Amino acid sequence: MYVVVRCFLVWVSLILVVSPWAQAQEAKTLTPEIVESLRMVRSVSISPDGSLVAYVIHIPRSLDEKPGGAYSELWVASFEGGETRPYVTGKGNVRSPSWSPDGELLAFVTDRGKGAQVYVMRIDGGEAKPVTNSPTSVGSYRWSPDGRSIAYTATDPLTDEEKKAREAGKDQRVVDQDNRHQRIHIVDLQSGEDRVVTPPDYTVCYFNWSPGGRQFVIAAITSPNLDHWSMLKEFFVVDITTGSRRKLCDTEGKLGLPLWSPSGDKIAWDGAVDIHDSLCGNLFVVSAEGGEPLDLTPEYEGTVYSHTWLDNGTIAFVALERQDTYLYLQSASGGKPKKVTGGEHIFYSVSFSADGSCYAVSASTPTHPNELFVAETTDGSLRRITDSNPVLHDLQLGNQEVIRWTASDGLDLEGILIKPVGFQEGTRYPLVVQVHGGPEGADTDGWNAITDEWGQLLAARGFVVFMGNFRGSGGRGARFGKGDHFDLGGREFHDLLDGIDHLVEIGLVDPERVGMGGASYGGYFSALAATKYSQHFNAVVVHSGITNWHSLIGTSDTALEPVLVHWELKWYEHPARVWAGSPMAYISNARIPTLIAHGEEDRRVPISQSWELYTGLRFVGVPVEFVIYPRGGHVPVEIPHRLDFAHRSIGWFERYVKNKGNEEAK
Repeated sequence: MYVVVRCFLVWVSLILVVSPWAQAQEAKTLTPEIVESLRMVRSVSISPDGSLVAYVIHIPRSLDEKPGGAYSELWVASFEGGETRPYVTGKGNVRSPSWSPDGELLAFVTDRGKGAQVYVMRIDGGEAKPVTNSPTSVGSYRWSPDGRSIAYTATDPLTDEEKKAREAGKDQRVVDQDNRHQRIHIVDLQSGEDRVVTPPDYTVCYFNWSPGGRQFVIAAITSPNLDHWSMLKEFFVVDITTGSRRKLCDTEGKLGLPLWSPSGDKIAWDGAVDIHDSLCGNLFVVSAEGGEPLDLTPEYEGTVYSHTWLDNGTIAFVALERQDTYLYLQSASGGKPKKVTGGEHIFYSVSFSADGSCYAVSASTPTHPNELFVAETTDGSLRRITDSNPVLHDLQLGNQEVIRWTASDGLDLEGILIKPVGFQEGTRYPLVVQVHGGPEGADTDGWNAITDEWGQLLAARGFVVFMGNFRGSGGRGARFGKGDHFDLGGREFHDLLDGIDHLVEIGLVDPERVGMGGASYGGYFSALAATKYSQHFNAVVVHSGITNWHSLIGTSDTALEPVLVHWELKWYEHPARVWAGSPMAYISNARIPTLIAHGEEDRRVPISQSWELYTGLRFVGVPVEFVIYPRGGHVPVEIPHRLDFAHRSIGWFERYVKNKGNEEAK
C-alpha cells in the first residue's frame, strides 16, 4: 500500500528559480509557471463621458518573493486605444476604481498601512489623497450623485474596553452572538466630516444612493455571518438624514445588487426565484415605494450576473447562457430582451458611460485571460485595448470547443472540450474530466488555464480535457439549476458518465485511461469517482472536496446553503438519503489511486472532510497521497502552493491515467 501524508514543503525544482518569462521564450506549450506569471485585467470603470477607462491589473508575485497573494495596479486607457497610463503602481493592492459624477476625480480603495481606505486623485495628475480614515478596512463605497461626498461600508471597531479585555486574554467568542456589524458611513469631501448612517443592529451587505441623494437602498442581514449573507438578505430603503428604514418588498432566497432607476421611481436587482434557487439569476424590478416585484426574466434559460439602468425604461444585463456570456437590453415593464453582443468573449459585468452610448468590460477568450475591451452600445462589437501577456503569442494551445451530448434520460447537455496540443484525428487520447464547483458554477468558453483548474495545462501534456455542465449548473435558468436537488451525486454524476461514453463513441478518448479532478463541489464529484464510481476511472484528484454531507453540514461556515439550495430537504429528517450521497458511504468500493489536497484553514469545506477520505482509503489499502497547504483557505492563494498543486496533480494524472501506473510520469 502506498500512503503518504504531509504538509506542504517548497517544491525543489530548477524550473521554479528560472524566470517564467525566460521559460516562455523556449516553451512551445503552457506550463504552470507561465500560468502563474500571467497578468489579468480585473475591475473596469469607464468615465462619464466615455473617453477614458480605469482598470485594475492583477500582477502575480515573482517566485523569489515572500509567499502571498498577487499585487494589483491602477491604470487608465483611452477609449480610442493607444498607450495606457499607470496611475497607482508598485507592490500594493488597488481595487474598485470609480469616477466622480463630473469625471474630474478617480476614486479607488488601497491599503497603505492603515487598512483599506478610499483614495481620490485628479485625473490630470497629482498625488492620491485618502478621503476615509476608518479604524477598520473599507468594504465597498459609492460616490454621492452630486459628487460632494462618498458613502462607504466598514465594520464597527473594537471599543477600548474590548481591546483591554483581549489584551488580558479574555478573547472568548460566543458563536452567532459576538456580532460586529458592517454599517454605512458618509464622508464629506470638503470638511472631512464622517458620520454613521445605519443603526448598529444589522449589517449592510451592499447599497446604492437614490438619484436625489436622500436615500439608500440596501441589502442587509441581522447576523453578520456568511450563511446569512448568502441566503437571508433583505432589501430596505434608508433615509440618509434620520437613519430610519422601511422594508422595500418581500423577497426570498439569494439577492444581488439593488439599483435605482435614473428617475428614482423603480429599483431593480438580480435575485433568486425562491429560497431553493441556487443562484440570484433572474432580473426583478419593483416600485421604489414597494409592492409586488416583477420578474422580468421568468422563462429565460440563462443566468443574470449583473445589470445597469440605461434610462428610466431600459435595463442592460449580462447573462451566462450555457457556455457563453451575452449583453442584453431589457424593458423595465417586461417583454423579450434584445441581444447587444456576446458569444465570443466571456465577461460578467459592464461599465457604461453616463449616456449609455459606450461601455467597457474585462473579458477573456479561449486564447487569453481577462483583458480590457470597449464597444459602442449601438454596435456591440468588442474592441480589445490591452495586451497584457505577449508571452502567450508564441505558445501552442489545445483546440477548445463546445461539446454536446444527450443524457441517458434524454436531457440535452453541453460543456467544454479541449483537445491535446498536436491532436491527430483517429487517435484515442487519455481523458481527464475536470469538474467545476458550486454545483451552480459553470464551465465557459473562455480562458481555461489556472493552476487549480488545469484545462490547457493538461492539453499541453497530451490529455483530452472534458468540462461538462451537468444538471445543477448555472447558465440555463432556475429549473435546470434545481435539476440535481434531492439527489446529489446521483443523476447529476451520471450526466458526466454519459458524456464520457459519448467521447468514447466518437473515437476521441481511450476508455481504459480516464481520470477526474476538481475542487470544492468538483472535489465532491472526484471523491465520488474515487469511491462510488471507481470502476469508471483510473485515478482522481480531490481538492477541498465534500466527503460526508452529515459532518460537512455540521461544520461548514455555510450550512444553510447546502440544505436549502442543494439538498432542498432537512438533512436530519432524511439521514439515509444524505448518507447515500456521501462518498464515505462507498469507501469499501474504493479501488483507484487518489490524490487529496486541502487548505489547512478552509472553513467552507473544513479539512476534516479530507481527513475522513484519507483515513478511509488507508484502511481500504488504496494508493493515496494527502497534501496539506498551511494558511490555505478554500481557494489556494500563495504561488508556491498553487505551483505545487499543479505539478503534483499533472504528475498524478500522467502516472496513473496516461501511463496507467506502469511507469513514472516523464
